[in-house]
Amino acid sequence: MENKFCLIGNSHISQFNNTNLNVLYGYGASICGLYNDNSRLKLKEQILDYQHFNPEKTLVFFLGQSDVEFIYYYKSIKNNYKTNINEFLDDIVDKYVNFITPFLI
Repeated sequence: MENKFCLIGNSHISQFNNTNLNVLYGYGASICGLYNDNSRLKLKEQILDYQHFNPEKTLVFFLGQSDVEFIYYYKSIKNNYKTNINEFLDDIVDKYVNFITPFLI
């Protein structure tokens, strides 16, 4: 029986050690990266291409950890001031919802 799910996320999806699962993996993949035109992972493009050719699959997203554990601190250092965590979280949640909304049935 073919699996009807596709897991999308960072290294933590490796915990699903099932060879029957469809996986779109990106080391350090993040929500912020989905909106980065210069993304090295090109996960957004991978997701859109996969969904286009596999519209019957249910996409299961595991993103956000890299945003909270790395990007938040990186942005604070890069901008030379402490980024407001509430504003940061609101922003990534909005981005996440906007990205996944077209995939909802």
